[in-house]
Amino acid sequence: MNKNELFTLTDHQIIESLIQGNSQVIQYLFYEKCSSMFGYIIKEIFSYKVDKDELVNELYIYLSEDNWKKVREFEGRSKFTTWLSVISVRYFCKKKRDRIDFDPRKAQIDEAAKLPNTTKFDSFVCNMDLYGAINKLKNPRDRFVLMSLEIREQTVEEVAKALNISVDNLYNVRRRAKKHLSNILTEYKYEN
Repeated sequence: MNKNELFTLTDHQIIESLIQGNSQVIQYLFYEKCSSMFGYIIKEIFSYKVDKDELVNELYIYLSEDNWKKVREFEGRSKFTTWLSVISVRYFCKKKRDRIDFDPRKAQIDEAAKLPNTTKFDSFVCNMDLYGAINKLKNPRDRFVLMSLEIREQTVEEVAKALNISVDNLYNVRRRAKKHLSNILTEYKYEN
């Protein structure tokens, strides 16, 4: 399976490939598609250095228990990556709380063991949805403009210069790209 085929997999195909143990899809899901999710977990949940590979391994083991029971519970009411983000954050928050509660040397749970800022997490989940939806745009120019302006938060002047167009023209491109994005969000029933 080449990289373009991986990018076009539906949630159902990703889940089936995951359950079947397809190493390409597993690598793609955990190290590319969900890379920002693990970055968020490392930064916001753990106050100490945590190895990303260790987190991936722990999550993989958790998800694969009981013949992938947890993954089979996915009902498709959101994107799989959104669902996986929520499951992962809850899992690692609980894991950290259990670990701290179990440690007799710690008399109290420190601030870092609390659940991450809900607003910040909601924003993270929305950005993951937005990122996924933008990647579904067929026009590479639309993808570039929205990624640059909405995800990377570049200025309109920077993006217009990169495309060698006027700022006014960029606003037109952005407006059309957002219309296409709106259709994708509706079609794929993104919840956030």
